[in-house]
Amino acid sequence: MTTLDLLPRVHATLVTDRRVLAPGVVLVGFDAPELVAATRPGQYVMAIPPTGESAATAFGIYEAEGKRASLLFFITGTRTRELSELRPGDRLDVIGPLGNGFDLSSATSRVAIVAGGVGIASVLLAAQ
Repeated sequence: MTTLDLLPRVHATLVTDRRVLAPGVVLVGFDAPELVAATRPGQYVMAIPPTGESAATAFGIYEAEGKRASLLFFITGTRTRELSELRPGDRLDVIGPLGNGFDLSSATSRVAIVAGGVGIASVLLAAQ
């Protein structure tokens, strides 16, 4: 992978799945093989609501494996409500990967990962 492959860019994706995990908590999966290939644990994307009427929102990348990435979030307002209503086949544009990310593969001792609520979205990749 070249340095250019790792630079953030707009990914025009298609939603593959959507699940309500608890009241007000939604998991949206989407097809984004180039994003998955460039993502490191701790990175995030800016998700652009489909209507484009409100600003993009930052989300930690929850899952990134194969061709599928996902976002896990609480519905807290207009933007997250709009994103929560996406269905398989809907288009979702995301900008990323953003942030520095991190690599724990060379850790010489055990590492503790602490998160709560949907804060887990930002650490799942590292835990895996």
